[in-house]
Amino acid sequence: MAFPDTCALYVPDGIAHGPAEAFIDDHEFCHLHPLPEGSLHLTLADPLRTEVVSKGWAELHPCGEAGFLPETLVMVYAPRDQHELAVVLELVNTSYRFAMGHGWEDS
Repeated sequence: MAFPDTCALYVPDGIAHGPAEAFIDDHEFCHLHPLPEGSLHLTLADPLRTEVVSKGWAELHPCGEAGFLPETLVMVYAPRDQHELAVVLELVNTSYRFAMGHGWEDS
């Protein structure tokens, strides 16, 4: 469903120990939309997901809200500077830990 130039991040089957809701499709946990958009879709567990949305870093994905995709799916806005890039990279790392099945509860 994504643009052809979208770059997906996934965890190999043998080490994908996160819950089903940690994944967008198969074992994909994040993908980056090509420029000029530059936003990302990724999965985040609550309470972090709620916090990230309330702080304006992301919005809930409509397909997640409708039940077609995991409710953990959010769209993270494209970073505009180095500070925002650091925050977005930490969100990607947290989504990765969620997909791996460890460390995401403390985020």
